Amino acid sequence: MARLDFPDCPSLRPAAEPAGLQASSSNSGALSLPDRVPWDCPGAREIGFTIPERYNASAVLFDNLAAGRGDRLAVTGPAGGRSYAQLAADAARWGNAFATLGLSRGDRILLVLDDTPIYPAAFFGAVRGGFVPILINVLTPPDLLRFYLEDSGAEVAVAEAEFYDRFEAACGGRTPLKTLVVVNGEPSTALRGVDIKKANEWLESFADRLACADTHRNDMAFWMYSSGSTGRPKGIVHLQHDMTYTHQSYARAVLKLTPNDVCFSVPKIFFSYGFGNSITFPFSVGAASLLMPGRATPAAVFAAVAQYRPTVFYGLPTLYTLLTHAPEIKDADFSSVRFAVSAAEILSTEIFNAWKQATGLKSSSALAPPKCSTFICRTPPNTKSSALRARGCPATKSCSKTISATKCRTDAKARCGFAAIPARRCSGTSRSELRRRSATAAGYAPAIGWSATRMDFTSSTAAGTTS
Repeated sequence: MARLDFPDCPSLRPAAEPAGLQASSSNSGALSLPDRVPWDCPGAREIGFTIPERYNASAVLFDNLAAGRGDRLAVTGPAGGRSYAQLAADAARWGNAFATLGLSRGDRILLVLDDTPIYPAAFFGAVRGGFVPILINVLTPPDLLRFYLEDSGAEVAVAEAEFYDRFEAACGGRTPLKTLVVVNGEPSTALRGVDIKKANEWLESFADRLACADTHRNDMAFWMYSSGSTGRPKGIVHLQHDMTYTHQSYARAVLKLTPNDVCFSVPKIFFSYGFGNSITFPFSVGAASLLMPGRATPAAVFAAVAQYRPTVFYGLPTLYTLLTHAPEIKDADFSSVRFAVSAAEILSTEIFNAWKQATGLKSSSALAPPKCSTFICRTPPNTKSSALRARGCPATKSCSKTISATKCRTDAKARCGFAAIPARRCSGTSRSELRRRSATAAGYAPAIGWSATRMDFTSSTAAGTTS
């Protein structure tokens, strides 16, 4: 396959400015958030993290072209496969298409998508164009979907055809939504006041090349929403530099991925856990990502492992419980998998041992809240215990003690290595309020949070929120 030449985003290189907090001086400075975590904090020093002031997170995908990996497989699975060159071309088309919808730099785009090659293409297309995608749970009901649209001010959404009826219900009232792009199927009916576009037809006319937006490393890159367990969901703002930091702090040091790896995350991309597993970590090294849409039944998981032969497997304790009790486990072949990860909650000793007996694999446990966009603590690989003896990533030398998983998850003051559970997050902010605050970049700090990637502990009171 011929390699496509795309205008490259700046590659990682030492920052030109002195270490420490720097404000954006770009003309998009209103979109940059004041990152109060020093660039020379202990975690950043430990992993040698540097990034240029002008940086766009689409480099995570597009830098694979400059590295000569355009012909390598980027995504595979039941919905089809795409090389890095093909996926970058798809992303460019999405970015060019979004730019025709009257969006301004920093405008939000709601993504309600299942795990297919369309997801990373639409995501990176939005980021490369200077827009801000929002990753939404595919189980979101209409009333919560309406809240997301109103809270984020998103005028554009991209959604699976099977979720179209939720938009019909959500848009019955007044929402900012002006354009809905439907993928993997046909829209059932028209939506009053909303322009419906069929992705497969709409994208054909757009160019497969797109220069990346000249964004600052502290500009908003994408949003996620919290689960709402402590009230209404809160918008978590992740910055342009965060994806690279999560790779360097966790994946590079713990997973040790190479271009020959195939990552299979059963948790979906819209989860912070699944996003890192399926997008950030493999794309940062030119590895492949196995994307499986639909319901993750044990039979479907076993079939995907047998057919696509992943080398790194990511699950949840509930999934490992289902898999170890499924009758298909007797004939399952996990010989291709070299590393298994569990997250979200503690993996019981019973399931840990049952999984090990059935597959020969030990599972490394970790915690990955959406506020952090990656893991904040983990067990070491090949541990003999299932207990999550939390150790800071990327190494244990920055953490002098071991903390229980429950404490790490529930106590905001529990410090694991270089990172802690943050409380810098949005409590629900209207678009008008965002515009008002954008006049002064520092105005974002009290209400809108960002991922706790380069974070030593910051008290929840710093953000004026609790829990």
